[in-house]
Amino acid sequence: MSREGLIGTGAVLVLVAGGLAWWAPVAYGRAEQDAYFSTPGGIARAEAAGQMAGLQAALLPGISAGLLVIIAIALFVVAAVRKPQSS
Repeated sequence: MSREGLIGTGAVLVLVAGGLAWWAPVAYGRAEQDAYFSTPGGIARAEAAGQMAGLQAALLPGISAGLLVIIAIALFVVAAVRKPQSS
């Protein structure tokens, strides 16, 4: 892949990671609210259930965003080290 292709792919990965990073708190809030209002047994139990559900919902987009950024950084480094191809 050419340097431009590596840079373009890395840029797209950063954009996708940004979308996932934006979605993580939204998923957390929705899951927390759903669990809070559907858990019987008092406020303390509902709070704990809401927090756990929120963390579980935000975990996948958060980790995915982090991995995509790491891959994008690796692509940028490879593009920076690679010599330009002469045509």
